[in-house]
Amino acid sequence: MHPVLCAVRGAGDALSLAENFQWEADIALRFGLTEAHVRKLLKLGRVAKAIMNDYRKGRLTLEDVQAFALVDDPKRQLACYQALGEHCSAYAIRRWLIGEAIEVGQGIGAFVGIKAYEQAGGAVERDLFQEKVYFSDTELVERLALEKLSRTARKLEKGCEWAWVVHGLDRESLTTGLIRLPAVLIDVPPDKASER
Repeated sequence: MHPVLCAVRGAGDALSLAENFQWEADIALRFGLTEAHVRKLLKLGRVAKAIMNDYRKGRLTLEDVQAFALVDDPKRQLACYQALGEHCSAYAIRRWLIGEAIEVGQGIGAFVGIKAYEQAGGAVERDLFQEKVYFSDTELVERLALEKLSRTARKLEKGCEWAWVVHGLDRESLTTGLIRLPAVLIDVPPDKASER
């Protein structure tokens, strides 16, 4: 047998079981919890000690601490806490920690998709408490979106569906100078024109 260093915070404590290399599923089974609940507890266990101390003193809410758990880096958590000062709310904490990150299920994030992003080597941040996933690398997301738009444009041009296709991510620059033409029916039989 070889000695193993471990941290024990209390008998039967889920966090000390995790620190003693027990898997989430084992912890969940032992305490009658779901694995998702155990992951959330473990995530809270990685929040900076100073932040947890202020939570215990009533200076922060549980929702605030859950927002700090978005990232595992205690230095980044503390930098956020110090930067926000008295204006520390769960919403402000998430905005500060996420920065320019893109939510997977919204807009360009949904267009690119998590599979393509991860295959390209992109890192994700998971907010277990809000059940959201964010793409950390905005440049990679934009590059992947442009590549996907380019492939779609080529298909449309090759299929002779459109004479030309201009694509990009900046709607303003792509539509400047364009005008909307009213739809006009040409050579439509009278019985079909009424279906309009």
